[in-house]
Amino acid sequence: STLRRSRRQRQMCIRDSFEVAWSGTSGEGDYISVARPRTGRKKHLDWSYTHLGSPVSLAAPFEPGRYVVRYVSGTSNKIVARQPIEVR
Repeated sequence: STLRRSRRQRQMCIRDSFEVAWSGTSGEGDYISVARPRTGRKKHLDWSYTHLGSPVSLAAPFEPGRYVVRYVSGTSNKIVARQPIEVR
């Protein structure tokens, strides 16, 4: 699976909502989340199931900094794709 954000959404402001498009096969329980870098796969700030379709809408964190958007497999609980974002 792969993740994409539009070019205008590489940086965002706190509390903004943003869309993440994904491609690939959606497995049972798969989800896309936004989290702090180097945190466990179940530690996230917002998330959306992939069965809802692409793109999904997520909320930017409430604090400025660097974060990561992750595609997480619902069956293996492994992070299968990730993409950094910056919140200002």
